[in-house]
Formats: sequence, C-alpha cells, structure tokens
Amino acid sequence: MARRDNWAGRLEAGAGLMALRGLNAVARRCPEAWLEPLGKGVGRFVFRASRRYREVALRNLQSVFGAERSAGEIRDLARSVFEHFGRVALEFFWLQRVRPERLNELVEFPEELQDRLRQLSGRGRGAILITAHFGNWELLGRVMAARGYPLSVVARDSDDPTQAGFVNSIRAQGGLGIISRGEPVGRMLEVLRRNEFLAILPDQNTIRDPVFVPFFGRLASVAPGVALLAIRSGSPILPGFATRTATGWRVDSYPEVPVPQSGPLKDRILEVSAAYTAIIEQHIRRYPEQWLWFHDRWRRRPDGEEDKERV
Repeated sequence: MARRDNWAGRLEAGAGLMALRGLNAVARRCPEAWLEPLGKGVGRFVFRASRRYREVALRNLQSVFGAERSAGEIRDLARSVFEHFGRVALEFFWLQRVRPERLNELVEFPEELQDRLRQLSGRGRGAILITAHFGNWELLGRVMAARGYPLSVVARDSDDPTQAGFVNSIRAQGGLGIISRGEPVGRMLEVLRRNEFLAILPDQNTIRDPVFVPFFGRLASVAPGVALLAIRSGSPILPGFATRTATGWRVDSYPEVPVPQSGPLKDRILEVSAAYTAIIEQHIRRYPEQWLWFHDRWRRRPDGEEDKERV
C-alpha cells in the first residue's frame, strides 16, 4: 500500500509540474488582450471540474454573505472568484515578459504610498508588509521590486519541492528574495535589520501553534509569527493589496498596524494579529470576488471545537 501511495504521489506531483510548465508556455506567448478571456475560461473550467474547491467556496461564501445574497448570487460570486484566479494564474507567468515601463503603466502606485515607504526606510528598521491571497499578490511583489524596493517574500512550504522550486525561480527572476516559511526566523530578522521589506501573507488556515482571531464573524487560526517579528524587531507593519481595476491594477494601502510595546506577550500577539486580520477582512469585503474563498480558511478550530472534516 505504501509503495502504491508513493507511486501515486509522484504521479500527481509530476502531473502538477507538467500543468505549471504548460501554463507557463501558454501564458508567456499569450497576447495581453487574451489574458482575460483565456484566464476566465480556465477559472470556469476549474469551477465546474473541481467539486472539492467549488463546495469549499460556496460554503465559505454562504457563511459570510448568506444573509444578504440569494443562493444564485452566491454561486455567481463563487464563479467570479474562480474566473479571477484563472486570470491570476496566467498573469503570474505572463508577467515574466512584461517590461518595467509597461508594468508601471498597468499598476497605479500612489505617490502617498511611495512617500510612506520612503519614511519607513528612513527609520532604519525595514518594514513588514502584510498582504493576502487577494487581487494579484505576485504582481505586488514584482512591481515593488521593479521600483527598486528591496523585498523578500515569505513563501509557503510546498508538498512538492519541485513545483515550489519552479514557482520560486520565477519569483526570483522578478527581483524578489525568497524565504521559506519553514526557515529559521533569523533569516526574516536579517532582512529587517538590513532595512529592507519583508512581505508575508497571513490569511490562510494555520495548523501549528496558532492564535485565534475574528475573521468574518468567526474565529480563524493565525500564525503568531508576524506579531512576534514586529515585537522583536521593532519594525512597523504596513498592510497593502494589489487590487484589480477596470484598467489594470492599483496598490491599496492602510495605516500601520499598532504594535504595543508593553504588556503580556500573549496579549500583544493577539492584539496585533486581530488588528491586521481585521484590515484584511475590510479589504476583502470591498472586493469579495478577488479573495481565495476556495481555501478552507476556518478548518483549524480552537481547543474544544472539532476540526472540520475535509470536503
């Protein structure tokens, strides 16, 4: 049985890598005007073909918006989510061929935000940039690197190192430093001590030693690492998102997250985690079709509640 499972796992991993390489080949040759219809088509296909992800998205959306939207509206919103992420998948690979001048045309990067980033650099402690699997987070990193901001990204550990290596090599080509989430926290602190920017996406279900904070009216697990980094380094936390617009993209930012300097450590971690999670929720509510609703965000439950079964 173990041998069969191992063989099946290798087959699945190989198929996944082939799919990534196929998307890469198509997207890099795709005219810009084709990205939207082709990406939406990919998203609609996955919406129809993947019962698991479709049902997770429908369940999550029903839980959050069920009191204000009909079942048909919930389903339409779920389909829009898949269409959006179909586009994001193609755009990730397509961006490799985009010149910096065109990138600056596509992405509105407000002067106010540029001033804030310069001010943060002037403090000499770098900054922790909080974003989410929203809009096009990969584009956010690439456009910051193209504008000369030294940026490292904390990347999620993958079940398949080959696929992760392929994706991370593309990120690195865009000028980003890559830090695995499983690496020692010292690597992240080094980035901040060099007065550079560290990007983290803390909007997914967390298994290991989480804290629980409100998220769309329910407790959701959050890794304490972001808050701990800010407390230990003295670096500010700045939330920002690459939001899709009718003509391209816009980088939206929010005020710094307050980091209390005194009090019990556990309480400070909880306060910081709840504050930035509330900002993530606020932005998702403005553009719900641009967040990863097919991720099982509320799977990990607090002690005393049973973890949900996988769909």
